[in-house]
Amino acid sequence: MTSSYDTLTQLVAILIQNLMAKQQRSRLKISDDEPRWNTDKEESQLSQMLTWYNYNKSSDDAKKYFIEFLKQSGENPDTVTKIEECSSISISNTIGWLCRIKTINGDNVPTRYNKNIDQEKAKALQVVDAKSQKAVAVDVPEKKPGIQDHLENQLRELLGDIAIKVDEFLTNNMKTSFDVYDWLKTLSVKHQHAKSIADYYESVILSELKEAESGTCEQLTEAYSHLKKPQMKKYIAFVENIISESRRWIDVAKQISLNNRPPRLIVTGKQIGRAHV
Repeated sequence: MTSSYDTLTQLVAILIQNLMAKQQRSRLKISDDEPRWNTDKEESQLSQMLTWYNYNKSSDDAKKYFIEFLKQSGENPDTVTKIEECSSISISNTIGWLCRIKTINGDNVPTRYNKNIDQEKAKALQVVDAKSQKAVAVDVPEKKPGIQDHLENQLRELLGDIAIKVDEFLTNNMKTSFDVYDWLKTLSVKHQHAKSIADYYESVILSELKEAESGTCEQLTEAYSHLKKPQMKKYIAFVENIISESRRWIDVAKQISLNNRPPRLIVTGKQIGRAHV
């Protein structure tokens, strides 16, 4: 029997393939009927449901579903309104679909991914709090998201997807079929993003794990005390693989970027002279 974690691994691959296909053809509706959670089926139905939303709904729908979930969860109405009106807040599609599934299906849906939804909510609230602290008396039109905002949102989605893979690894007895390099390649991840992923996992996650393993930080040692030494070593090796494979992809991504650049126009002295004439 295929475990729910293996199913989610397959799901991520399916979502990536669907995203690439959308660039070459119009959106395909695989069904007009929004799927409902069937308590008689295994949790593998989640992959089919997410695929349906991926084909039939957009990123705008994902944010709308996220807002609906917050309202249903009893979040402060003013906070919900601020998140809804803030154009610089983008919600991961997968999180949006999970919110929708939980909103319309209630307690029938397993709570395994509540943590990922809570993390997305915390990020959105941080943006709202930051904007509130910088608010001024004069009303200023909200700045539209720029290229930098777009790149940051892309990076956040990538890190979110990897975080799900890390969770799967930890809850699946330190086993995974996740190939970081192939994943980066399939998504054509920019070299800047690959570097950010590697830097984050090296300076934050790996550093934290090393401290916990060495026992130099009492708080970290306590936080990871549920992991036995062999498990901690496997966890560290998994994170180191994320870092090394991300760095391996950087040079390839740079070369791809260079190859895709339009040829430079070389202007000779004779051409300049003719232009003046």
